Amino acid sequence: MSRLGVALLSIAFAGCFSEPGRPSGTGDDDGGLGSDAGHDGPAPDAFMGPLQVKVLSVSHWNDDGSVGDPASMDKTHWALNLTGAQNGQLLLLLGTVDNGGGIQFDQTHYPTGWTNIANIFTAGPDTQTTIFAWKIAHDEPATQVGPYGDVNSSGTATYVVLAIDGFDPANPIETQDTGGQGDHPGVNPVPIASPGVSVTTPGTLLISAMAADWDNGDREFTYNLPTGFVKLVEASDKGLEHLDYHWSTMVVSQQTVDAGLTGPVSGTLTANGDVAYGIYGLIAIKPMPMQ
Repeated sequence: MSRLGVALLSIAFAGCFSEPGRPSGTGDDDGGLGSDAGHDGPAPDAFMGPLQVKVLSVSHWNDDGSVGDPASMDKTHWALNLTGAQNGQLLLLLGTVDNGGGIQFDQTHYPTGWTNIANIFTAGPDTQTTIFAWKIAHDEPATQVGPYGDVNSSGTATYVVLAIDGFDPANPIETQDTGGQGDHPGVNPVPIASPGVSVTTPGTLLISAMAADWDNGDREFTYNLPTGFVKLVEASDKGLEHLDYHWSTMVVSQQTVDAGLTGPVSGTLTANGDVAYGIYGLIAIKPMPMQ
């Protein structure tokens, strides 16, 4: 099966949005992160917190008899479920896509309004693209849909959308490290390791995404999270919190850190009788400065 992943969402966002960086503690209590309690008053290094993150949605599709979720997601169309996104929230898109055709996904078909962080193309005996992008929510539709374009079709796809409050609207994504484990091709367990990043602000939120370009379909997988990280969601092309997959998997986790070097951030994915290339994303979300 020839497989080419979707390259990524490189359209810069523009315009003015209400409630930029929405302070946390406004009712979004799913997956809340404590990081910055107990200031007696504003100080030059004081930050409003804590940052809060929740899983807004998981979109998935596979060509092994799956019904897409959203229903408009299929072999020829991607679809993002943005129901519940509130104006001013930071939306983070993490996805892994297996496409046929052997040609690059045409950027004119990417979802509009998203800013590219990175796209990781795995070019081994198999091909896959793992994608990372962000936007500030503003009057989002319930579902954003578009065609894959000139590639043949989608074999599988899994997208996770996170909604984050309490971030710095002037610099939401302070830094990132993304890549593929090209030095460990086709292994099991699959090592997924970032050397880490350097952050400047206490209470910074780290989002870790672990994905795999699996060599064989229709298996089950398990995972070990990076040390100190807490799971947000495990997903596959078969759906939310599914440890069985056709081709694509994604495990997303979170941690808050102090300023400085994070050190290595590494985990593993293991499948039942399958091997893969590992792909990682480590994204640092800066908290809002104290006003």
